[in-house]
Amino acid sequence: MRRGVAVSVLSVVVVAVLCASFSAAPPGVEAVPVDVYAASFVEMESDPLRGATVRHEETGKLYVTDDSGYLHLDLPAGSNVTLTKLSGSGFIEVQSATFLVPEGGLTGRYNEVVFQVPSDIAYAFLNEVMPHHRNFSRCLIVATVCDYLKTYRDLPQGYPGVSVTLSPPQQQFTYFFGTWGSLSNKTNPFPNHLTKTSWDGGVYFMNVDFAKGQEFVITASYGSTPFSQTVAKCLAPGRLINAAPNQGPR
Repeated sequence: MRRGVAVSVLSVVVVAVLCASFSAAPPGVEAVPVDVYAASFVEMESDPLRGATVRHEETGKLYVTDDSGYLHLDLPAGSNVTLTKLSGSGFIEVQSATFLVPEGGLTGRYNEVVFQVPSDIAYAFLNEVMPHHRNFSRCLIVATVCDYLKTYRDLPQGYPGVSVTLSPPQQQFTYFFGTWGSLSNKTNPFPNHLTKTSWDGGVYFMNVDFAKGQEFVITASYGSTPFSQTVAKCLAPGRLINAAPNQGPR
């Protein structure tokens, strides 16, 4: 065989193997595209997390975000997926909600999986301003209740006046994040007397008692308005699950 032909054949084989390695779908199951975006909680669009390691909890596979803060995965349609952005470079470990991969995949502005990741400093500050401090043996769950066709790019993004519950009910502290009123629609983390969502849409279930792997369902209620439900699976004590916009009820 001529050398040029041998190199071409080898290249085809290598490309085929590499392409297969990015697909988590077993034989006979269709792999569909899933886009994942990771960025700083403070500046979502201007501060993507480059080179961040993300673990696919159901398989243990590790992936690394590109220079735009994105992962472009091929995952099995119909599978339940949980992703965790591992700690590093001054940012905490954050887990996604557990989501079902639809036949059409999860891509584009309104469907991509988003990680809103607090820095180590910001998270420590949040712990200090809350009336109750984190219990590192328990689970911490945040969700954003989004208005129709709203994403992290929108301010405000939340649906105000919504009641949010966690099921099965546990011993926990529940907080609703406010905004800065006329000054800004960005998240105001300071304690308040809210009992329902503000324009921010955020709710924080703090120090949730759990058994490892236990699933919780986040349900939003506002009159006859229908909302999707969100599943949060507590996999490790002290870990923050952040069902950011597109993952929370909407």
